[in-house]
Amino acid sequence: MTTLITWPHGSAAGEREGQRLHKAFADTTTCVGIDALDGLGHEYFNLVIVVGHDEDIARKGAVEALIEYARPSDIHHAVFASFGPAARGGAERSDLATVAQTFADNAGGHVLVASRALSFDEVGSGALFVAGDFGIDPAHPADPALWKEIHRSDSVGDASAFA
Repeated sequence: MTTLITWPHGSAAGEREGQRLHKAFADTTTCVGIDALDGLGHEYFNLVIVVGHDEDIARKGAVEALIEYARPSDIHHAVFASFGPAARGGAERSDLATVAQTFADNAGGHVLVASRALSFDEVGSGALFVAGDFGIDPAHPADPALWKEIHRSDSVGDASAFA
């Protein structure tokens, strides 16, 4: 099993940093845009990492495509590695938490969402991830509260956790 790295349709930053992250862990990851998921088998991935700005990940259709891919597979874990809003007036961090909850409820797993906007370099360089036995895992570098866990049927709760 390996880790799937993907990005929403039209997310240039997500694609760029997703490919950089893949290069850092090339032996244990597969990298493809959400639009190309249908061409992949389902049996190979235990974790999916979605890379992009908040509004790209929260855009209608992105999480639905991910859910459709993940449902028949063994993917029950996801990481939403977001750079925050691309511009003033973009999606709110709480929107990302809602999207993560939608994935958890509909794909039957749990999701880690960055509690703050991540820098391009933190994601693309692989600094926030570590190699594991079955792909890569999110790391907790200097901030143990970096990743917020969202489980199936959890309440999204206080959106200020993502402010």
